[in-house]
Amino acid sequence: MTCPPMNRRTSLRSWHTLLLLALAFAGACRTGPPAEEPPAYPRLVPADFGAMHNVSRVGELWIGGMPNADDLELAQRRGVELVLDLSVPSEVRTCDVAVECRKLGIDYATAGIAADSKLTSESVDLVLAELDREPEVPTLMFSGTGARCASYLAVYRVVRQGVPLEEALIEARRAGMQAGPAADFVRNEVARLSGDEGPTQPSQDAE
Repeated sequence: MTCPPMNRRTSLRSWHTLLLLALAFAGACRTGPPAEEPPAYPRLVPADFGAMHNVSRVGELWIGGMPNADDLELAQRRGVELVLDLSVPSEVRTCDVAVECRKLGIDYATAGIAADSKLTSESVDLVLAELDREPEVPTLMFSGTGARCASYLAVYRVVRQGVPLEEALIEARRAGMQAGPAADFVRNEVARLSGDEGPTQPSQDAE
C-alpha cells in the first residue's frame, strides 16, 4: 500500500514548521542561561602585602598578619593612610608599628584589645568607627596572624556592606578566621548591631 503524495500546500506547511523549530532551537543555543548579576557589594579577595601572612583585600582595605618595617614602607608607597592595630600585647612583633607609622606619616589607631579578652563588643565598635571614616581612606588592618582581623571584617561586611551573614563567615574562614567561637562572636555582634540580640556568648579568642 502506498501513501498518497503530499500536495504543494501540505509540503510548504511542513517545511515552514521545520524552519520555525530550527530557528527556535538556534536561538536557544545562542542565548544560553541568563548571566548572573554581580553582587551589590565589593568582593573580598586574596592579596599580597610584602611579607605579611593571610592577606586579603576588599576595595582599599587590606587585612593580614603582623607587618614588619618594610611592610609599612610598602603601605606608604601604596597610599595607605591608616594602619589599624588589632593585635594583643603578647603577640610577637619585629618593630614598633606606632613609631614606624609616625615616621612614615601614616595614621595609627588601635582597637585596644587586651590579652585576656581578645574579642569584645567595645573593640568592634572602635574598629567600625575607624572603618567608617568619611571619606573612606586606604587602610591596612592587622593582627597576630590575621585571623582576628578576618572576624572583625566579617562583622563590618555584614552590617556596613550588606553581605549576607553566612557568605561573610565563609569569606572570613578563607581569610584565616577559626571556626567555632570566632564565628559565634561574629553572629552575636551582627545581632547586637542589627538590634536583634539573642542569647550571647562570652568574649572569645579569634586566634
